[in-house]
Amino acid sequence: MAKLEETPYTKHSTLAFFRCFGHMGLEKLLSRVQSLIIKNGNELERMILERLAPVENLDGFLEIEIMPDGVLVAPKKLIKKSKIIHHGGNEPDFMIFKRSKGKQHCYMVELKESPNYDTKSSAMEHQSIHQFVSRNAPSLPYTVSTHICAFNAPDRPTIVKGFKNKITIEEALTGKDFCELFGLDFDEIIRTREVDRKANLEYFLKELITNEDFVEKLKTKIKALPEKISN
Repeated sequence: MAKLEETPYTKHSTLAFFRCFGHMGLEKLLSRVQSLIIKNGNELERMILERLAPVENLDGFLEIEIMPDGVLVAPKKLIKKSKIIHHGGNEPDFMIFKRSKGKQHCYMVELKESPNYDTKSSAMEHQSIHQFVSRNAPSLPYTVSTHICAFNAPDRPTIVKGFKNKITIEEALTGKDFCELFGLDFDEIIRTREVDRKANLEYFLKELITNEDFVEKLKTKIKALPEKISN
């Protein structure tokens, strides 16, 4: 997991947290937490790419009608460089190619941490990935399917509900589904991501109590608590 201690405060902050709380110390700390959340999403993508065999040259690979048995992944960065793929600015996070038992399939996957999206965003995500498929599927030597993987969702119905029923149950993938489909160890990924959680909590609390103004406010609030709670 990404570390809060290694996540700096950006000078280009919108000061959103300052407007909410009127406290510059909290603005800086919570902005760093927000950046940490984004870094964690990027880290999940990186971890998956480290655990799947890569497509080195996507255009060269797509010219091969029959791929070797196994699983290969092309990330968005590689997809964008392709001269064969019709882009349109809505490339999926991954094109994952799998051949098994004489059949080969391409999974177009959008990777998310959680399934919670507003209605407009859900509709746009669904439309975007389907537009990409409609432009490219006819020229690919693979059967094709689209998927939204909400890695931390408990089950597929939760993902469908989180995406405001804009996707089907077949399009939804949990982290466990994703890992089982492509031969990854879900529990190992979760354990690896949990390593820095305690350190992040300790650092967050340390940053809170090193701000004298905030400490004084906390002391005042603690003194005002009923005795049983404050003890």
